[in-house]
Amino acid sequence: MKFNVSVCCDKCACTTHCQLALFNRPQQPWTFRCAACGAKIDITMAANGDHSKVVTKVQGASKLHERWL
Repeated sequence: MKFNVSVCCDKCACTTHCQLALFNRPQQPWTFRCAACGAKIDITMAANGDHSKVVTKVQGASKLHERWL
């Protein structure tokens, strides 16, 4: 399962666009740095029991947009 997400850094308000995927595991963590200020951004994707929905948690940024591919 892949999706596009846009996040706004909590430290400098820079917007970052990325494409992430949930592989064959119940939870997929992603960590990267803001391109403008280097602040750490954590995104965790977790599927519910029947994989009909994925919950996305973001730390270090605010989620602006999410689109499933």
